[in-house]
Amino acid sequence: MNHTENENTGTVIALGTFWQIFKKCWYWMLAGAVAVGIAVFGLYRLVYTPVYSSTSRYYVSNIAETSFLYSSSQTQGAESMAEYFTELVKANDLINAVIEDAGLTDYSVNGLRGLISATTKGASLYVSVSGTDPELNYRVSKSLEKYLPAYCDYYNNQPDALDSAHEPKTIKVYWESELDRIADNRGNLYRYPILAALLAAVLVYVAFFIAVITNTTIYSVEDLKNKAPQYSVIGSIAHWSVGRDKKIRYGKKRGMDEFRTNVDQKLLLREHVPFRVSEAFHELRTNVNFCSAGEKGCTVGVISSIAGSGKSFVMSNLAVSLSKMYDKKVLLIDGDMRCPMIHKIFLLPNKAGLSNLVANQIEDASAVINRIGNLDVITSGTLPPNPIDLLSCPRMIALTEEWKKNYDYILIDLPPIGEVSDALAVSNLISGYLLVVRSGYMDSRILRDTVETVESKDAKIYGYVITDVRPEYGDGYGKYGSYYKYTKYGNYQNYSDSYAKSEQEAEENNDAKTENN
Repeated sequence: MNHTENENTGTVIALGTFWQIFKKCWYWMLAGAVAVGIAVFGLYRLVYTPVYSSTSRYYVSNIAETSFLYSSSQTQGAESMAEYFTELVKANDLINAVIEDAGLTDYSVNGLRGLISATTKGASLYVSVSGTDPELNYRVSKSLEKYLPAYCDYYNNQPDALDSAHEPKTIKVYWESELDRIADNRGNLYRYPILAALLAAVLVYVAFFIAVITNTTIYSVEDLKNKAPQYSVIGSIAHWSVGRDKKIRYGKKRGMDEFRTNVDQKLLLREHVPFRVSEAFHELRTNVNFCSAGEKGCTVGVISSIAGSGKSFVMSNLAVSLSKMYDKKVLLIDGDMRCPMIHKIFLLPNKAGLSNLVANQIEDASAVINRIGNLDVITSGTLPPNPIDLLSCPRMIALTEEWKKNYDYILIDLPPIGEVSDALAVSNLISGYLLVVRSGYMDSRILRDTVETVESKDAKIYGYVITDVRPEYGDGYGKYGSYYKYTKYGNYQNYSDSYAKSEQEAEENNDAKTENN
């Protein structure tokens, strides 16, 4: 990937980031450009004064008109005289004559002199009269055409020193002035607003660029890879909107309550599960199976840095997905005895569970609830005053060893590491942790601290699982995002559901026939 690197900080910025930032802020750039452009246009109109000009062109020569031979010295002499005439244009005698001829008795010599300017190009002399009154400019310019040649000839009608050019110096009108009613500075009415609009657009982009580069929040898989590259992303779960879930705009923090809205409906056992979500959990299942390398009784702990990341949601659906594998028994344990969620997701009672089991208040069989097929669930049970002591006690170790003999996968939902240390109390029992990161909610600095904390206990982390990825953040699927929506594979789940219903109806019909017979 093409990238640029800051030599001082070592920060790598992918070139594609510039385009991604532009796509996020182009409408703000456009809105800012339009607003600033209109404002500058309105303000400039208040102070704008149109300026008009009437220009005459004079030709200067110091050779005979009938001669067709021009030496370099003669040409240089003509150009020098043209330069000299630029000063004569503003002479007092000439301006007095123009004032009298044009009937401008209200103007002083200095006042009229300020309207006149002269420039040269080779042997040509350009005299312009500029002001806010086009009629006045034209009258002054015509008077100059009348008096300027004679005035210049009067002061310079001397023979040349060269033998080959003993002709008088001449200046003649080559191009007469015209009445100009189009303002010379009319372009400024649009030039300045356009420049201001472009500057505003650039400033908006720079502001967004700085905000994005300095923003440590993780929004997408790409963000997670760049800002916390210690481990691979083994799962990316798209946003699953159910019922009252609200659409949250880019960059706004979302509380954990919003993510838990209708959380009991966000389970793969429910109907109408988005294909993209179910496939994401199947992919996570495959990656976890690969990380465990076929280990019997693989114990997986799910953790997060802060509450509201969706770890219970991830663990519950991963358990369901693993239990659908052929001949695989799965035990899901709610090890969060401070804020349990598993019983809410599966709609189970929570009067007795892990806390009661570890405290020897109930037997193992009484705590295990068969939820579906090969999936068993142990809820958190009665909330104890000392959950970390229960998780780290010998009884918990003995129970875990017994569970490993009976189950292929043991999944334990644990409290956030950034808030309490319960999850680290069972690090000696965990084969590997899944570190759940919620899109638009997790700060990469907190995540790195969490990783360092887990690594300090010599615990193994299988990888990251990013949840609640929304389209405006980038979903990690890249160009294949639409593939899941529009191809026939996206409808596979509908076909399978229909097939399952038809099979169930067929069985019911067969049972009815058997009873009748």
